[in-house]
Amino acid sequence: MAQAPVIPLYTEAVPLAPLAPPDDDGTLSTSTRQILVEQGYTNGLCEALEANKVAFSHSFWVVDNSGSMQTNGEYIQHDLLFPYYSCLLFSFYTDGQRIVRNKGGPYKKLSCSRWAEMQDTVDYHAQLAALSKTPTTFRLLNDPGRVVGPQVFSIAADGGSSIDQDLTIAQQTMMNAQPGGVTPLARHVQEIRDQVHSMEAN
Repeated sequence: MAQAPVIPLYTEAVPLAPLAPPDDDGTLSTSTRQILVEQGYTNGLCEALEANKVAFSHSFWVVDNSGSMQTNGEYIQHDLLFPYYSCLLFSFYTDGQRIVRNKGGPYKKLSCSRWAEMQDTVDYHAQLAALSKTPTTFRLLNDPGRVVGPQVFSIAADGGSSIDQDLTIAQQTMMNAQPGGVTPLARHVQEIRDQVHSMEAN
């Protein structure tokens, strides 16, 4: 089975602009599709994005910025049993990964903290939402602080009239936020459920 192409996380600060408005039926414009193809998307993946835009009017992300995301890695104990003796082996691993590319070179994965991986992931999908004008809301589990940015931020939620500002807020918030606190996942899921219900009512 052929593997899906690796889509770069824009570590070279490659902009996804210019933004092109979608057609009335939710399909991607020709210029938007061309930008995606240049980033490694196949025609099938572009069609899948179009299908999702039609099927789902709004996407929600719950972003884990709890204290556990500070983890760079941990030691794992391996108990090795032999016929006449046993020993303990400890190995260290990092469970975060980010995709980077040297200028003109191939993409590769580097080990990093969980939070660094999350920052790259949200940055990429915020850019993708801005490019495709797909209404998307990101909710941090814990308030990052007033100086850092909002706990909840959206892309294209107002129909796309302030996408540049939306993307700037999303990127700056994720760049400046630091993980800490607990994991109040259930509360956020309930709040998203209530928001979806109110959208259905309207």
